[in-house]
Amino acid sequence: MLPHQEKDLPLLSIFIDDGELKSSKKCQMTATVTKKSSLEEMIISKSRVKLMKGEINDQFEEFTEEELNVACEVVAYLISKEAVGATKSEVLDEFCSIPKPELARVILKLLREKLIYKVGTVCVRYVSYKFASKWAVLTYHLKRLDREKLPSLNPEKGNQISDITEPPSKRKRLSKEAVESEEKQKSTPSHDKFFVILRPWIRVDGSLNRSGLSFMLLSVLSHVIDRPATTMTEIAENFLPSLANIITYDLIEILEEMHCVTRYVVMKQPVSLFSKRSLIYEIRPAHELDLENEVRVEATPESAVKLALLMHGSFSSHTNYKCPCH
Repeated sequence: MLPHQEKDLPLLSIFIDDGELKSSKKCQMTATVTKKSSLEEMIISKSRVKLMKGEINDQFEEFTEEELNVACEVVAYLISKEAVGATKSEVLDEFCSIPKPELARVILKLLREKLIYKVGTVCVRYVSYKFASKWAVLTYHLKRLDREKLPSLNPEKGNQISDITEPPSKRKRLSKEAVESEEKQKSTPSHDKFFVILRPWIRVDGSLNRSGLSFMLLSVLSHVIDRPATTMTEIAENFLPSLANIITYDLIEILEEMHCVTRYVVMKQPVSLFSKRSLIYEIRPAHELDLENEVRVEATPESAVKLALLMHGSFSSHTNYKCPCH
């Protein structure tokens, strides 16, 4: 330590109190917790499919008059495509008269309002709200107390050995009672069902698998740090066949929401036979309709620290994570 630093250190204790230090640390921790909870809510809500009944005019309140006409045309076009949907290239070809940044802004608002959904396996496809359930799974959230009430999971019920040793007449009577109890449980609507677009970090009941998500985010971020300025297609090819392309794209978007990576596009000027030699390229931020082979990803300077702060609760058990497909 330098001499002038040693002299300056005692002055800090005069101006900063221990109580202020504790309160500032507490504010930082609460801010991190609120950011973490909002991030988890965003990831869960992104996987939920919102069923819309009747008119959808209330969903267009955030659009301006110019954007409203474009949004209605986009939704009508995707409804005509039914469950297959349309890729980014097809959307750009259909609405070639509209400037690309304006169209991307409208599609981003439609995704936020859940009027269209981003689905697919190999490439990104946009599907309207009417056919989004074809890409989702109908499920419900089962709590622990409800799980204990189920007869198949209740340890107090008889075991299989005692059922086998009983006479056939008694076994038939027991089976009839079991069928009647199951029918009663099905007839009573005790759970609110909803549609979920499944991802490896989303459980079947719609909850978030934090350890699996942190493991995948750490893998993608470490690859981006090792190979900066690579395209999204190259990153997705590195994780094949363990992760599909659309899953890797979603993980990159989550890292961008956490401010761990940045996405940009390098704009090259058209070259002809008479053009002058130039090494100047224009760099702009990537938007929704940029193709994955054109978008480059680069880690931010404090990406590892931010990821550790937001996911530190699940990092303690990420070493015990096991891939579900192995």
